[in-house]
Amino acid sequence: MGKTRTSFKKGDSRINRKGAPKLSPIIKQIRELERGELTKQFSEQLRMTKEQLKLVILNDDTPVKELGIAKGILKWLDTGHFSYIQPYIEYIFGKPKEHLEHSGRIDSKITVNEVDISERQKLINERFTCTN
Repeated sequence: MGKTRTSFKKGDSRINRKGAPKLSPIIKQIRELERGELTKQFSEQLRMTKEQLKLVILNDDTPVKELGIAKGILKWLDTGHFSYIQPYIEYIFGKPKEHLEHSGRIDSKITVNEVDISERQKLINERFTCTN
């Protein structure tokens, strides 16, 4: 059998106390260019008809990124489920913060109450609902 997982011991040299290394400015610039390119592709494909999206998918020369976006948009159009394009929206515009409300004394257990995000989801669905 394989090696079993063990936790770190105090003073273990494998512990990374400084955290992840800082990204170089060049890497940050590449990521921003990538986000801009994805935003452009996504907005272009949102303006396409279903037939145009199907042609993008059937074209063997379509880059994988464009193919993924086209397939996601088509599935969203066919099913109405926002989850097919939600990752693209969250990557481009950032994931909305979801706050948890909590109550209780400092020295007691904290009770976590679920926050109803259905109103936010309704607004998103209304904004991105397709009408055929």
